[in-house]
Amino acid sequence: FSLTWGSSTLLRDLLGFDANLALLSTYTAPNISPLLWMPGKPETPMAQRLGVVGHRTHNVYQTTAPYSGKSESVSHGYRTYARYTFPMIDTERLTGADGVGGTYETWHEEVAVRSARWKLYRDVLEDPGGTASTVFSLTQPLGPYVVTGPRLAWKWDLSRGFERTDKRGDIDIACHVVPEIT
Repeated sequence: FSLTWGSSTLLRDLLGFDANLALLSTYTAPNISPLLWMPGKPETPMAQRLGVVGHRTHNVYQTTAPYSGKSESVSHGYRTYARYTFPMIDTERLTGADGVGGTYETWHEEVAVRSARWKLYRDVLEDPGGTASTVFSLTQPLGPYVVTGPRLAWKWDLSRGFERTDKRGDIDIACHVVPEIT
């Protein structure tokens, strides 16, 4: 099939392409999408077990009577929260030239700051020496998530033991589950 993007190239750029697509059976985008960040290392869940979408935090107001000590609670449901850290990430995967896809900085600008929905795909193995760029399954992602404030201010810390080298950084992402749009 062929595809002419037209005057608006936003979708083309988000998918990593830089030109129209013309009569091929398969296409490979020459650029990395700005909506993709691959840390190159597995995540460390901080508030739940591996492979679990998150933990419930109930929205509860509780009051206690001053004389009798009787407690009353009013609950307004719950929200599912998660927190992931990515330790010892190469700085090339954290920052780069403005707008370069595949870096955390670009992902943060395009996804986190805009409160866009995103999913976490576990156990993605990169194959830099082979012909396939990645080997993974898209069948069981975690999410969709939205980054939860106050982590919307982009921040990364130098990794322990690398504080004076600027070679590795740690990323900490707090997020909550949002409804899937179908």
